[in-house]
Amino acid sequence: MAAVFSKQGDDYVAMAETPYEHEAILQELLARHPALLAGDDAGGNDLLLIRREASVALGGTGGPRGSLDHLFVNAAGVPTLVEVKRSADSRIRREVVGQLLDYAANAAANWGGDTLRQLFDQQCVERGVDPDETVRESLAAVVDVDAFWASVRGNVAAERLRLVFVADAIPSELRRIVEYLNGQMTETEVVAIEVKQYRDATGAHQALVPRLVGDTEAARQTKGRAQTRRWDRESILATLEQRVDGVAAEVAQRLFGWVDDRGDLRDSFGAGSKDGSFQAGYWDQERYLWPFVLYSYGRVEVQFQHIAKRRPFDRPELREALHSRLEVIRGFDLPPVSEAKRPAVDLVDLAPSDAFAAFTAAMDWAFEQAAAAAGPD
Repeated sequence: MAAVFSKQGDDYVAMAETPYEHEAILQELLARHPALLAGDDAGGNDLLLIRREASVALGGTGGPRGSLDHLFVNAAGVPTLVEVKRSADSRIRREVVGQLLDYAANAAANWGGDTLRQLFDQQCVERGVDPDETVRESLAAVVDVDAFWASVRGNVAAERLRLVFVADAIPSELRRIVEYLNGQMTETEVVAIEVKQYRDATGAHQALVPRLVGDTEAARQTKGRAQTRRWDRESILATLEQRVDGVAAEVAQRLFGWVDDRGDLRDSFGAGSKDGSFQAGYWDQERYLWPFVLYSYGRVEVQFQHIAKRRPFDRPELREALHSRLEVIRGFDLPPVSEAKRPAVDLVDLAPSDAFAAFTAAMDWAFEQAAAAAGPD
């Protein structure tokens, strides 16, 4: 069995790899020392623990619930979902993958709006500490706490997550699955972290050695992490002008104006290395809806596959009603509502006044439905 050597005084003492007696020991270590979740990557050291055993509803109201081992958020506002298993647990090979993917698939439905901030604030109140000061102490890069939580809301809405499998040893079967998922998923990062424990013969000294698995160069290129950027209205308009045409930029400007005129929507921007995105919607506890995404390559998508996860558009008849309001727009690529995931229309097809009015009227109607259904899930 492999060993590491610890300098104690003038001597180097052999420390042998030792399995954890209980899974709870490793879980407690991660809660107290989240830097272990960085693996080999020092850039992942700053993590804020939101909650241990975070409850997740699986499949809608009244369905089963799961319990995520750890829920963290990093300095960029990206939620980090952590599941812990010992290598001796046979579930680490396949079952844990389905479990964590199930949690991720239901994250936006469970943790939209200010839910994560409320969970964190509640934990701080129970511990008798100031929530905002705790954020700043844990995340050195955060200065504006409100802006930080706004980025968290935007990342949850965009389903931009980090999924982490943790064990004392990562079996080859799990490694292959993690590398495959991480290479295929563009918004969500999937990694495994091996945290080996070493002890000396007396048991008095301990060393922990984390190792990151799954963050291959191919996965980094898939996500464009080497060249990510934060987009805004100005950069989206400039890119549309350059890559598409002035008509597309003018329609995007009109959409921005419509959002501003409403006065009750919040903006969220993507961080793609090549393509920018803009969303506007509700993300408070009472109202939650992000119905469309505008992209810097000149398209607008309506997010049927995402809005179907939250009320009121979990009701098929409301999705059908929204679908019918969009059908009148010439150029809209609309499959039947039962098959619609992210139907899109070119910005130039929204240039005619009647088309633009039909699109914004459909979005206004959708927001009215969300407001009428306001209240806790």
